Amino acid sequence: MTIYFYLAGLAIVLQNAIKFWAYTSCFKLKVKTPVGYAVYLSLTTTVTFFNLYYQAVNNSMIPIILPLVFLFYFLPFHFLTYGSIFKKLILHIIDQMVIDSLIESILYTMVVLIYKHDIIPGVFDYERFM
Repeated sequence: MTIYFYLAGLAIVLQNAIKFWAYTSCFKLKVKTPVGYAVYLSLTTTVTFFNLYYQAVNNSMIPIILPLVFLFYFLPFHFLTYGSIFKKLILHIIDQMVIDSLIESILYTMVVLIYKHDIIPGVFDYERFM
């Protein structure tokens, strides 16, 4: 496994914990908070680790991963909280687009700094760090 796999795994667990805390700040939970954390973190982390492992082993992404990740991140959040599905979708889309993009760029930058690659020239994607 590459350093990307381990750094991404650590970042994902922390990110999902912070994400669920943000969700519970906006919506009331249907279950107790520790149960909600356990369910949400276990489902989202399992899906994401499977995605990372597939990338590390096959050197390619799963073809339909974006809709699957969106569903596996959104559905636990939807079923664990009260509120309008429209508001939940808006929060989830903003979170996925803005916060996840920032976290990924910070993660890539850390890997670039660790390996002393320059950030601007060349291709800046997963395969570069393998």
